[in-house]
Amino acid sequence: MNGMIRRNFFWLDDKIYNNSLVKKQYDEIMYAFREEENLLTTWMQQRKCLLDHATQTTKFYSSYEGKSFEKFPVINKSICLENYKDFVSKNYKAQKIHRMSTNGSSGTPFTIIQDIRKRSRVIAELKAFMALRGLLPNQKMIYLDAMSARNKGKTRFEQWKENIWRVDISNLGRENVEDVIMFMQKHAGKLVLGYPSTMECIANYSTNDDRIKKLGIQTVITAGETLHSETRRKAKRVFGKNCDVLSRYSNQEMGILGQEKEEYGSYLLNHSSYYFECLDLNEDKPAKEGDIGRIVITDLYNYAFPLIRYDTEDTGIIGMDQNVSIYPVLKTVFGKKKDILFDCKKEPVIPDVIDEMFYGKDNIKQWKLIQKDYTKIRLIVNCNENGKRDVERICSKLKKHFGNETQIAVDYVDQISDEKGGKYRYIVCEIPGK
Repeated sequence: MNGMIRRNFFWLDDKIYNNSLVKKQYDEIMYAFREEENLLTTWMQQRKCLLDHATQTTKFYSSYEGKSFEKFPVINKSICLENYKDFVSKNYKAQKIHRMSTNGSSGTPFTIIQDIRKRSRVIAELKAFMALRGLLPNQKMIYLDAMSARNKGKTRFEQWKENIWRVDISNLGRENVEDVIMFMQKHAGKLVLGYPSTMECIANYSTNDDRIKKLGIQTVITAGETLHSETRRKAKRVFGKNCDVLSRYSNQEMGILGQEKEEYGSYLLNHSSYYFECLDLNEDKPAKEGDIGRIVITDLYNYAFPLIRYDTEDTGIIGMDQNVSIYPVLKTVFGKKKDILFDCKKEPVIPDVIDEMFYGKDNIKQWKLIQKDYTKIRLIVNCNENGKRDVERICSKLKKHFGNETQIAVDYVDQISDEKGGKYRYIVCEIPGK
């Protein structure tokens, strides 16, 4: 009942003050999900309109007018920062804009401007991807977020209006986890959203505790980090076997890019809002079928700050999966390019191989792999005494995959701290140039 009141209030507010822009775009995205075969024509038209707009209204893209899409440069966050003013469309310099900032957890903070249509699109995407899980707009959701890292706390009225109840997870010690569980008991709905590392922390704390299971939460969606198989298994144990634990692919520069349709499945990509490419790790050419590549995205809706062929610095495999979509899907996302490790022959090691080594190891609470060069790996582990035997076996498997010349140094610690912004990196490559 409360969800319906908030939903009607939201759509009315959108109609009066925003010309129903969120509702129109929500309906567009939902239609694209239902009628995929009709999407291609719209998709190509949107891309052409964006290229025309960018070349005619921004200094950075002005020299590419009339050129084919493939001739446009692949850009990244650093290029945007170095040429910031040249990316801003002259049509929007005097208009109301929304500022969206990344938290800099990858080392480079970035604030991007979004025009009203793009901002409305982001909100519509959130509601549409929730609808894929059977959740109507403005139904209750718990959001476990590192609020202090970005100073993005909401007032109680704002949380009530959105029906998104936020709790700060910037510092998840034992007392803080207990507070989070009590918060979830007070505001329990059908969905919980948070980092995978947050879910793992809650699961480790709640090993013999069934309080969360009793809340009847239907879906847990994780975002911001790679969802490892072991983390998913632990979360299902705590939230209940009937609770789906899914991974969402998104970033703050753009919005929701894709989401798993089912556990361990491919990601349904948001083709109605973005154009996706998977490029070679080292060259700006398409990756070979089935190979790890860089995920490069064109935002079809942000006209204030056009992002064309934007290298997200994420890596993954994009291909076909007819069980999910008639268009390419994201089969796997591995996180940042700098989080790909390499064997002694300088070939990339698929992170899923490493993930599998730690699967089912309940005596290991936390782990992190850091590669200094092609033959040196540091394994940091938070585990009990029994877990040390698991670590020995894992090191043998690592040598098998990385090469017998590999030197593995193991550090046992009581706690592995999060990155800036509340995220947690399991795999870190520190090889110069990689």
